[in-house]
Amino acid sequence: MTGESAAFDWDAVVFDLAGFDTARSMMTRLWNLLAGGKDNYATDEEFCGRALEVCPRLVMLARYRLVFRARAVRALVAECGMEQLLVAGTDLPLHSEVHQIAHGLNPGARVVYADGDIWITTMAEALLAPAPGSVCGYVTAGLEDPAALLEGAARWLDLDRPVGVVLLNSLDVLPDNAAAAAAVDALRAALAPRSVLVVCHLVDDGDDGYGTALLEALGAGWYPGLALPRSRAAVRHFLAGTTLLWPGLVPAPRWRPELFWPGQPDTAGLWCGLGQLPHPVPLSELIDLQRPVLMPVEHKGLGVVTPSPCCPGRRARLTVVDLFGLESGPRVTVRRRCAGCRRPYRLRLLGTADNPRGVIWEPRWRRG
Repeated sequence: MTGESAAFDWDAVVFDLAGFDTARSMMTRLWNLLAGGKDNYATDEEFCGRALEVCPRLVMLARYRLVFRARAVRALVAECGMEQLLVAGTDLPLHSEVHQIAHGLNPGARVVYADGDIWITTMAEALLAPAPGSVCGYVTAGLEDPAALLEGAARWLDLDRPVGVVLLNSLDVLPDNAAAAAAVDALRAALAPRSVLVVCHLVDDGDDGYGTALLEALGAGWYPGLALPRSRAAVRHFLAGTTLLWPGLVPAPRWRPELFWPGQPDTAGLWCGLGQLPHPVPLSELIDLQRPVLMPVEHKGLGVVTPSPCCPGRRARLTVVDLFGLESGPRVTVRRRCAGCRRPYRLRLLGTADNPRGVIWEPRWRRG
């Protein structure tokens, strides 16, 4: 399955619900209900009914988060070359699931679903099974206990190699900023360089009635297990120090839309971004890179801004000195100096990207 809606036969799966709290609404079930799913209970429908009276845009948010999830997984596997994915916070099955998209692009990719709620992981293990020959793992541990989450994920994933970590509104349900930041820090400390964090989070900047309505609709943080919108600055902090993939941290509809038209709603209550963990590159590797690498490019007037290759964390302006077209795609030759050590380099960017604002290039670095 690569993207078509799938109807799951729940009657064919028997669960022992003893000990499961089905009376209290859980955000996982609420997202499923808001996106058109049927896997919920009367309490969920009652809560959603009240929430939608306060904030009708919740339905649009739920749909855009799934669209972003699909785009992000494609970017992880097809562009970043990720062969290992960790979904920290699992959705109930609906359509275009993470493993379906990943295995459609790379059947050898390994996908692990993790959640702190045993009810969710039981459902995932029964209904999110991989196709023959592909691998999925299931871990009953969430971001509230990142050590247990990582220990469980290590049974399927090699944490010494890059991992794409999908945090689709799973940080929202942590009770305070300190707990959320601690969870992200624990993940980043355990992940290999060039791993990528996928963050999707509800946002309330308090600058309009929409954010206030969103916060009120979800209980303003008074109900355990429900989402707590945070400020844009707090969400940006989760990706601090990473290299943001184009287009950065933006409202969900603006993250690499297939089509965009003036007046399209920003859905400002849901912000998304992908950040790649830094990787120190020895100077010897800068002379001739043998494989494509991720080079996010941000245009600034007549120049281009890109991360410094030899001094991680620094950014420098590239001055375009030659731009012309080739049959194989555009080629840009630029002359630059590292923002940190000021070493001169020449950089040739090759690619056939149809969007010049952010691409993956095959660079060949030479001393200037």
